[in-house]
Amino acid sequence: MRLRSVLLAVVALALAPSAASAASWSSPQALTRSGDAFEPALANGTNGGVAVAYLRQLGSATRTELRNGTLSGTLRAPVVLDSSTHAIFDPAVAINFDGRAVVAWRRYFEGNHRVRATSVRRDGHVGPVKQLSGGGESAYAPVFPQSADGQVYLMWPRRTFGQFVPFAGGVFQPFTASPGGAIGNEPVAAVDATGAIVLVWESGGAIMTATGRPGGSFSAPTVLAAAGRDPQATVLPNGTVVAAWKSDSGVVAAARPSGGSFATPVTVADATTIAARVIGSGAGEVMLSYVDSARHLWLQRLTPALARVGSPFDLAPGQQTMDVALARDPSAVFVSWSERESGAIHVRRLAAGGIFGTMRTIAPRSLLRGHPPATAAGALAWVNGGGTLLISRYR
Repeated sequence: MRLRSVLLAVVALALAPSAASAASWSSPQALTRSGDAFEPALANGTNGGVAVAYLRQLGSATRTELRNGTLSGTLRAPVVLDSSTHAIFDPAVAINFDGRAVVAWRRYFEGNHRVRATSVRRDGHVGPVKQLSGGGESAYAPVFPQSADGQVYLMWPRRTFGQFVPFAGGVFQPFTASPGGAIGNEPVAAVDATGAIVLVWESGGAIMTATGRPGGSFSAPTVLAAAGRDPQATVLPNGTVVAAWKSDSGVVAAARPSGGSFATPVTVADATTIAARVIGSGAGEVMLSYVDSARHLWLQRLTPALARVGSPFDLAPGQQTMDVALARDPSAVFVSWSERESGAIHVRRLAAGGIFGTMRTIAPRSLLRGHPPATAAGALAWVNGGGTLLISRYR
């Protein structure tokens, strides 16, 4: 009897699907069927939600549209958020803790470019569209920085300063601003567990930082590094903010515990890079992905204290690319890129503990040619040569 029980258990294990094979990438699905789509942006939520915002040209009008749904289910029909015969640019999207998609974009209005934003519930109901930036200086591409306090934040640069606002209680309030966030400074930000906005930027060849809160002012700027460029920022689940930037000899990074100050910067990659991206994983690691001067793509795992874990991992053996995109959910980090010559789109899933999934080819060719597709945890989106928006989901 005992032998029979053991055999039955072995058979049950053999028949049960493994966690690694429980999900796979879907074939590309067309999300538009007329007009020309462009500039897709993706977001994923902790509840399995996914949202894709994009622009679509129909005749003389440009529209901001959104489709939302779930990774495992269907996407709702598109909702139109804005339409104009004037220029519309740079859609961005995030998913709030209640499942609402929060969308921002730029639109030309009365002499300059303004940031507009709204929210869309999972049932497709669109909230009021708010014009968040006023007249005077134009606003530039809006971004949703990563946050560790459970709130959605929005930032955008202007010519001489940058503006920041949380999405709180269904509205965008209150604002704060910093001259460090000006467009020429390449500003980036992340929000720690206390709700502090940690701003990092380049000024005069140096890497600077300051901290502020919604409705308040920013601290006096301090120097993170006397020399650096192309700053990046991420935040770990415990609120530690990590800033990284390129130097002449590699990639340098510094960590700031929630509510604290940045520690001494350390070199985290020795190669000269043409692109570098950093993200904190749900497991508390820091993932640095970079393209070296030979256009090869690598990933370096780091501890929260920025110590290197093992050697750099070759993500795309034999391939060349120009840039890389990173996204995360609580279980994994997703890395996507396209090949420089063919535009073939690839993705890898990196689970906790350094478990590197197999490279998956999502499309054998595209017009991206070295630039990554729009990327969320479990979804990729891009536009084909016919102007059709495509999506592939991990489900």
